[in-house]
Amino acid sequence: MSTMVEQTKKATKLIPFELKNGQPSFGFKLYQQGCANSWFPKEISLAQDKQEYDGKISEMEKHYLKYMLGFFCTAESLVANNISYALYKHTEDPEWKLFLLRQAYEEANHTVTFLYVLESLGLNREEIFDMYKTEPAIAAKKEFEEQFTVSLMDETEITKQQLFRNLFGFYAIMEGLYFFSGFLIGLSFGRRQLLKGIASLFQYILRDETVHLGFGMQAMRHLIAENPEILTEEFKAELSNLMKQAVILESNYAEVAMPEGILGMNKNYYLQYCQYIADRRMTALNLEPIYRVANPAPWLVTQTDLPELVSFFEASATTYETQV
Repeated sequence: MSTMVEQTKKATKLIPFELKNGQPSFGFKLYQQGCANSWFPKEISLAQDKQEYDGKISEMEKHYLKYMLGFFCTAESLVANNISYALYKHTEDPEWKLFLLRQAYEEANHTVTFLYVLESLGLNREEIFDMYKTEPAIAAKKEFEEQFTVSLMDETEITKQQLFRNLFGFYAIMEGLYFFSGFLIGLSFGRRQLLKGIASLFQYILRDETVHLGFGMQAMRHLIAENPEILTEEFKAELSNLMKQAVILESNYAEVAMPEGILGMNKNYYLQYCQYIADRRMTALNLEPIYRVANPAPWLVTQTDLPELVSFFEASATTYETQV
């Protein structure tokens, strides 16, 4: 029997799902949560946003909006590629696989959403989608994230530590740090009663990404609980260094995306928020925080800490912090 056939048989585990304490695991619960969040971008009109973009938004605000869209158009594809080419084939739990399929669909829906925004505002589609080629700060984040996918792509067997590293790179960092930092400015427009349609689309995306983040954090907690030996001191130091590298790359991105203060914020404000979020992801995995800074944007908590998901984590996590 070929290695590929052996791998496929090992990875193929069909329903009915295994019950844990008479209940399906967090993978199926979050799959159901994702289905309940179903939405379509064109349900929200962007006609008013177009008028405001043309007549009320400053050139610096347009500059940041362009960079934000340029990164997200790249990032959504990177996450989908990681699921398709790396993570899915190394996942044996059928409920995890079910969730990953739902997540892949949602990443595609987000890409369509950004395309809808570009078309509605009259922005150059090719220019924005190709910013990972033309803008070094975006290219650097892309290359950093791709390492986690490439490291698993050609492997037939991986260790639990390798799987954890991939989850850390795409959930704690990509979804948990880069996406949440990116939402900061996007949602700030809505807070000022500008670009409210786009801000509403970001809130829908944020709801999806919070579920994705919840899955990744719970998956990593599960791996730690089942395989505590993977968190060696050396591996914890590696994870800390990866998070530090990610924050540096985000800081470099802020330098070019936000060269001047906008929306009552500046790049130092943005960097502190990134550091705060980075520490949240670390402590949620029972790892040492790095920066120990206060949240400079407490207003954002009401939009990022979704009540139904906070309740879910409080009810389901036992050994580790429920915060994501």
